[in-house]
Amino acid sequence: MARFKRILKWTGIVVGSLVGLFILLAVLVGVFGDDNEDQASTPVARATSVPQATSTAATASPAATPRPTTTQRPMPTPIMVT
Repeated sequence: MARFKRILKWTGIVVGSLVGLFILLAVLVGVFGDDNEDQASTPVARATSVPQATSTAATASPAATPRPTTTQRPMPTPIMVT
C-alpha cells in the first residue's frame, strides 16, 4: 500500500509540473507573441480590402472599377547636427 501511495504522489507531482509548464508557456506566448495589429492598421491594408458587393462587380468587369491609389508621405527634411 505504501508503494501505491508513493506512485500516486510522484504521478501527481509529474502531472502538476506538466500542467504548470503548459500554463507558463501559454502566458509567455501571450506576452511575447508576435501580433500583427500594426500591419492590419496600415493604410495599404485598408485600401486593399474591398466590400463583398463591389468585389463581385469587379470580377465581372475588371476595367470598370479603378484601383485605389496610395498617397505617399512627404519625406522630412534632414537636420544637420554639428
